[in-house]
Amino acid sequence: MPSVNATLAMARRALLAQQAAIQVTGDNIANAATSGYARRRAELRESLVIMDQPGIGFGSGVDIAAVRPLRDLFIEQQVQRARGDAGRFAAAGQQLRVIEAAVGDLGEAGLMGALDRFFSAWNDLARDPASSAPRTIVREAGRSLTDTFNALDRRLEEQSLLLDRETAARIERLNILAEQLARANVTAIQAGTGDQLDDDRVRLLDEIAALSGATYRLEEGGSITVRIGNAILVQGESVRRLEQNFSTEGRASEGLTASGNAVQFTTGEIAGLFTVREDDIVQLRERLDSIASSLVTALNDLHFAGYGLRDSTGVAFFDPSATGAGDIRLSAAVLADHRVIAASLEGDPGDNRLALAIADLETSPIWDNSRATLGEGIRETLAALGARINDNEIFNAAAEGALTQAEGWRDSVSGVSVDEEMTNLIRYENGFRAAAKLVSTVEKMLDTILGMAG
Repeated sequence: MPSVNATLAMARRALLAQQAAIQVTGDNIANAATSGYARRRAELRESLVIMDQPGIGFGSGVDIAAVRPLRDLFIEQQVQRARGDAGRFAAAGQQLRVIEAAVGDLGEAGLMGALDRFFSAWNDLARDPASSAPRTIVREAGRSLTDTFNALDRRLEEQSLLLDRETAARIERLNILAEQLARANVTAIQAGTGDQLDDDRVRLLDEIAALSGATYRLEEGGSITVRIGNAILVQGESVRRLEQNFSTEGRASEGLTASGNAVQFTTGEIAGLFTVREDDIVQLRERLDSIASSLVTALNDLHFAGYGLRDSTGVAFFDPSATGAGDIRLSAAVLADHRVIAASLEGDPGDNRLALAIADLETSPIWDNSRATLGEGIRETLAALGARINDNEIFNAAAEGALTQAEGWRDSVSGVSVDEEMTNLIRYENGFRAAAKLVSTVEKMLDTILGMAG
């Protein structure tokens, strides 16, 4: 038969258990608006049953088995995946808008306008082929056109370098987060909470996923292993730092390694930056190079066979060794003397057939294997960039929606409901009062027993 002291000890354990549960509930209420906080649950369990005799046992009260954060591993992984997708499209969208502003001069106010003025100058020369003044205008229009090409290519190159710096900053941030996670792994294991997804590590994983789209696994021993593709970033307390070699020829992402092993990003902000740098900017520059090259080749082919003033012939209008948007320029001969600019096919000063033929290049399909005019090529380039931006915005909206949904699932499991916590508080308070009543009852029992002894 349990003693009065045993009953009192049981009441004491009940008081402590309900007090601990009230404290956990209070902590939940206090952190209701704390970002990244997962509500805790005080897990109560029956204390050891005391067997008085075979078949007869008496309970010894209640104990706190554990205080655990409520997190669902599957939902957490969905959140990380959604963060990676959202990070990729958000980062890409931001940079695409910057590029759109940088190459805004493709339109009528920039490259298209410069091209129109250039061919218009050739039409003016065709109306007065024997004069020197129209040739000066042609040369200046040509110089303006090449300067516009050069400026556009230079802006894209500068944007590529800026993306390198943006990527390097994110990679360094990722390395810092990886080191913090490795230390948090050690702390969690030492504290005996390694089997739980604690708030600190989840916050780190959220940011790591947004940057890199990394996935993770909670290991049996309690540590978290983080992978980017097939490459391990964090394993226990070990970190494999990411190193970026931007001097690598070709794709910059191919120069990214972790402890010598190649790392390939497919999602996350870093993947978005790589996509813009290695696909969008490269394609834009290739299109501009193609337009510039088509112009140089087609115009030089005609101009080389024509005649300028004083019977000059065999002269290239554009420097034939510089055919890209970044280096297109007028030939040294044209820069030195505008009178070598040809307008005649046979040397007759009044002959304007060559100038007309060059002016007709504006409406001739000389770009992309004779598929389109130069103007159409510029418009297609603008349209392609606009379509890319619109597509990214659609993908970004879908990714943000998926992230919002995943975070909603997380909140339904881990988020604090003040109404629910208030209900728990009343329940634990009633339990505490009942345990206190048990203590006072036991005290009366003791007084009775002591009175009988006296």
